[in-house]
Amino acid sequence: MIATFLTEKATFKDVLRTLSLPGVHRVPIMGRGGLFDVHAKRPLKRFLTQSDLIRFAALHLSDFGSALDRPVYTAVGTYPAVCVSRECRTIDAWREMLLRKISSLGVKGDDGKLIGEITVHDIGYVVTAKPGVELTSPVERFLQDITTSGDRGRAVTRRKSDSVRKVISSMYKYHVHCVYIIDGDDEVLGVVSLSDICRFLMDCLFKKSKHTLPLTVGKEQTYAKDVVGEIPKSSVVKHEQK
Repeated sequence: MIATFLTEKATFKDVLRTLSLPGVHRVPIMGRGGLFDVHAKRPLKRFLTQSDLIRFAALHLSDFGSALDRPVYTAVGTYPAVCVSRECRTIDAWREMLLRKISSLGVKGDDGKLIGEITVHDIGYVVTAKPGVELTSPVERFLQDITTSGDRGRAVTRRKSDSVRKVISSMYKYHVHCVYIIDGDDEVLGVVSLSDICRFLMDCLFKKSKHTLPLTVGKEQTYAKDVVGEIPKSSVVKHEQK
């Protein structure tokens, strides 16, 4: 059974195993205290997220060997990308995310090509920072209204032939939770999420695969606190252009 929390002495393998579980996107990191002593005081240090794990992997790409050079479309696979038209009302897009229990939607233009992305974070930004923006406006107009420096509304894309390594780099560089995979004609083939990458790393590192990653990545001296310590303060950056 996997613990619902990790200590600072949890290994990289423990972190990866926990964050690969269905529906687990973050895990609390507790301070010192006996793991099996229910009376031990374990102060909460912070939460370790899938984004932290991806950033850690991005900073150590060379340690993962050739497994990350495989094409993401065949190595990791994709889930169907859920998209709305640019004329869809923002409130309807929000309802769609809630019903599907997802955090983002692709936005397509009249030609069916991907032109952007709307997320639950965009909605939260409006509620807290721009209450004057109408949620009944079309998604395309909504994204234009909340965009001040090009940081919001743009989807990060990668070609189906691009490597897993490049997808991880894009997730880290642009602080996104998913990357849209497109073909040579810019048609959306699917989406790769943080959870997909975590499961891929887990499969390669600790399960039978002819593309097994070097065990140096999972050495015992790589602890949860090391994953946290390697992560710089997040800053808002522009999304990748096509």
